[in-house]
Amino acid sequence: MIYPNPARDKINIQYPESIKNHQTKLINMFGQVVLESTVNTIDINKLPLGIYIVNIETEKGTINQKIIKQ
Repeated sequence: MIYPNPARDKINIQYPESIKNHQTKLINMFGQVVLESTVNTIDINKLPLGIYIVNIETEKGTINQKIIKQ
C-alpha cells in the first residue's frame, strides 16, 4: 500500500510482514529513474510536480503503482 496519493512531501510504503527485501524506484513519465530507495518513507519534496510510477521489486515479484506529486 502506498499513501498518501496524491502526495506533496513524502510517500509511505507499507509492506506485508512476509516481504523482507525490497528495492523501490520512482520513474517519471519519460521512463527515467528519478529516485531509488530501500526504506519505507520516501522524500519526494524535491521532485517536480507530475505523475510517477512507483516500481517495487521484492523476492515475491514486482509491483507498479501510479502516484501523483502535487
